[in-house]
Amino acid sequence: AASLNACMTDYLLMAEADYAATYASCRDFRGEVGFERRVDGKNHVFTDLGESPVQALGTYFHELGHALQDLTNPSLSTTSRTDNVRALLEAQAQLFEAAALRAIEEHSGISLMRFPDVAPMRSSASFILDNTNSLSGSADHSLGYKMLWMETLANTSGLGTNTELVNDRRLSSSTAKALYDFLVAMQPSRVEGWVIGIFSVSTRADRFMAISLSRLEADLATADYGNPGLQETAFLVP
Repeated sequence: AASLNACMTDYLLMAEADYAATYASCRDFRGEVGFERRVDGKNHVFTDLGESPVQALGTYFHELGHALQDLTNPSLSTTSRTDNVRALLEAQAQLFEAAALRAIEEHSGISLMRFPDVAPMRSSASFILDNTNSLSGSADHSLGYKMLWMETLANTSGLGTNTELVNDRRLSSSTAKALYDFLVAMQPSRVEGWVIGIFSVSTRADRFMAISLSRLEADLATADYGNPGLQETAFLVP
C-alpha cells in the first residue's frame, strides 16, 4: 500500500483517464525493494527503507540508473518491450549501481564488495553465477547481467573493457559509468543486432565467471569483508 501511495503522486489532480492509466502502472509492482516511475513528466525513484542501509543505497542507485536512462534516451522506454530491451534496461541499472558503489569504495577506502576465498563464500558466489548463467530467477535481471558479461569481453564500446576486466578483475567506477553511457545511448533499432553480436562467442560467459571467482581474496582481513547484501553486485557485474 505504501508503494502504491508513493507512486500515485498528485492523483487528486489527474483526469479520470490519466488516473486509470497511472493506477494500472503503479499496480504493476512485483515486490521490488525499489522502483522508478515517470509521473506527469517527472521521474520518481522509490526505495524500501526497510532494507539494510547499504542495500537501500544500492537499490537507490539502481533506480537512479533507470531514471537517468529515461531522461537521457526515452526512446528505449517507449519502444516495444522485447525480452532483449527489458534486459538491456536492467543491465544499464545494474551497471550504474555498481559504478556508484565502486566510486564510494575508491574515494572512501571502505570495503563494500570484497569477500574472502573460503569454501562457503566460494560456494555462494558459484551458485549466484551459475544461476545467472542459466537465466534462473528473474529473467530480465539475469539476462541483463549476462549482457554485461558478453559486452565487456566483446568490447563493442571500444572502451577497452575486455583488457581492463582481465587485468584488474573488475571495471573501475569511471569505466563502468562510461560503459553505462554507451548502453544508454543505444537506439532501439540496434538492440537485437547488438545482442546477436555479443552472444556470438559462447565461451565468454565461462570466461567471465572464472574472472569473477578470482575476485575472492585469500587471507582477507575480517575488517575488510564486504556486505553480504551486495554479493550480486560484487560477482555479477563486470
